Amino acid sequence: TDCTFYYNTIGVELDADNSDYWQFNGCSFFGASGSYGINCKRSGILMLNQCFGGGGTLLITSGTVRDSITLLACQYEQGNTMLTIADTMATEQTYRPIKMIDCVVESPVHVLSNCHLIIEGGRWVDNLECTATGAVFDVYSTACVPSTVWNIAAGSSIRNFITHGLDMPIGVRGQI
Repeated sequence: TDCTFYYNTIGVELDADNSDYWQFNGCSFFGASGSYGINCKRSGILMLNQCFGGGGTLLITSGTVRDSITLLACQYEQGNTMLTIADTMATEQTYRPIKMIDCVVESPVHVLSNCHLIIEGGRWVDNLECTATGAVFDVYSTACVPSTVWNIAAGSSIRNFITHGLDMPIGVRGQI
């Protein structure tokens, strides 16, 4: 709670099987290009609550993530990525979602592996890049500035695209 990780190569590395719950409250992560706030190789449930920062990458999933990940009211700006999904196992399952709830996304999100990403509320200023061919995105009441671009690989899908409580065609609030 209330920790600051400042210019670490890796702020926190989670590499523990059967560790049921990790929670970061009000933590800040500031890094250089190529650094990671959290490198999640293996973990149980992971919750980032009101965390913020910039530079480098806030969170990367780089191993075999076994349970859900939630970013709640987080903000990350001027970084390489806010979130990079690159793990090999758990996020491919729709019953182990990654949730971004009420986040301010001012650094790109990179989806390199199949996952189920649930995006609720919040504001997107930067882009989403998905190179995986089986990712599923659920998007609810999320605002995107007009310059925001979501590039989704063929074979991945966006469903339940709802902007500010209205069911609208994809691309109404920005390019997809």
